[in-house]
Amino acid sequence: MQPIKDTILSISEDVVRNLPHSFEKIYYGKMDYSNKNTILDSDNKLLRKTIGFEIAFIHVIAYFLAYGMNRSQEYMHILSILDINKLFSWYKMV
Repeated sequence: MQPIKDTILSISEDVVRNLPHSFEKIYYGKMDYSNKNTILDSDNKLLRKTIGFEIAFIHVIAYFLAYGMNRSQEYMHILSILDINKLFSWYKMV
């Protein structure tokens, strides 16, 4: 299980390095509880790490779903199905 955790954390760091500057407002604007803007007033570094982890987690899940069906080349298609708000599919794993 450790390799999956390491993979998610590694991807998460790359996501954080590549987050567009306006992404936090877009991301938390989609969440119901952010209407009060309390999330946006929180620690920016922690928010970016949280966003990075969530995006990495979704990418890994999508990849393993595709891999489990012996269709790893379709991972981006699976990701786009899961990503109805287009919050995760902007990131491309390398």
